[in-house]
Amino acid sequence: MPVPQVRIRTAADLFEVLSTGSLAERLALLNSIVAEPTRPLALGPHGEEDFIDLLIRLIPNSRDVLRKTLILCLMCYQDPRTQDYLGQVFAEERDASTVLHLGQRLTLDLGVEFFRPFLWGEKAAQGLVAAQVLAQSSADMEPKEQLRVALLLDWEYPPPEISSKTLSRWVTELEGPHYLKARQLAENLGSSALLLWSVCDQLSELDWLLELTERVDPERARRETEKLLPEGALYVVQTAQRLGLALPATLLENQDPEVRAVAISAGLADSHLESYLKASTTEAVAAVPRCTPEILVDLLSDPRWQVRSSAVRALSVQQDRPLERVRALALADTLAQRVAAVTLLERWGDEEWLEAQLPAD
Repeated sequence: MPVPQVRIRTAADLFEVLSTGSLAERLALLNSIVAEPTRPLALGPHGEEDFIDLLIRLIPNSRDVLRKTLILCLMCYQDPRTQDYLGQVFAEERDASTVLHLGQRLTLDLGVEFFRPFLWGEKAAQGLVAAQVLAQSSADMEPKEQLRVALLLDWEYPPPEISSKTLSRWVTELEGPHYLKARQLAENLGSSALLLWSVCDQLSELDWLLELTERVDPERARRETEKLLPEGALYVVQTAQRLGLALPATLLENQDPEVRAVAISAGLADSHLESYLKASTTEAVAAVPRCTPEILVDLLSDPRWQVRSSAVRALSVQQDRPLERVRALALADTLAQRVAAVTLLERWGDEEWLEAQLPAD
């Protein structure tokens, strides 16, 4: 699309085009001004407004590309009005690219102190710019600012060490909106992050900390896992298994069926497996490998495919093979029974019998 030709001879022409011209005309004129900012100033004021007044008046009622271009144009001028107004625009602006451009300009005009409060705001772009400005400056930072800068930056920046003096700030960030980045930073600090166990009651999630502890200090992980076991969280129980810790029988009464399944798999329910075979599918599947071959054959007829599949896997590695019972199921009327039995017989290498009895299949 050709660029509109806009003829500007006076300040009145300039004000009229920017106030009432088409979008294409306005953008063409603004882009030419950005390339040569002194031109509109040479035309002088129009009425009681000069060109900077006009830009400040037009920006609030503009949208999208026009608004961005007006702001870019205003940034070309060093004036007390532009400094104050652009500071307000920076605080309120939603367009990320405009915020980044404003940040570059305002760093020169307003300095580092202007940006500090934006580290704690809800606007991501403003927070990122503030973090960039502080990280690239020589300004002193408190540990809480250093940590927030490390969280907000999109490049690697060292956070403060985890110590008795910084613990409360680390806890705040680990429970805040940037908790995933905070965990990553804490994990990168290695063994010093284990100091967080002293305030673990203030952390809503401990799975990542327990995993880190398991990597850097397995003995400490054993101690912390033993303390957490009575709560019966799944990640704690799984960690206990990996570390070879004994599981308490109380886990069979846990509200989470997956926790009960771990306890069943560990043999805590061997004296009454039948009741768990009738429970949830998760618990039944966990109980299957601990059953006798006789019960496993019965489970080939279970209505749940997960249980049948688990029974097939368990029987396929058994030394005691109830061959005739399984062959009988391979000739049963129910498709699910036949499929389970035939699968098992194939794993046992009973192809000759299968070919003789089920030639069509």
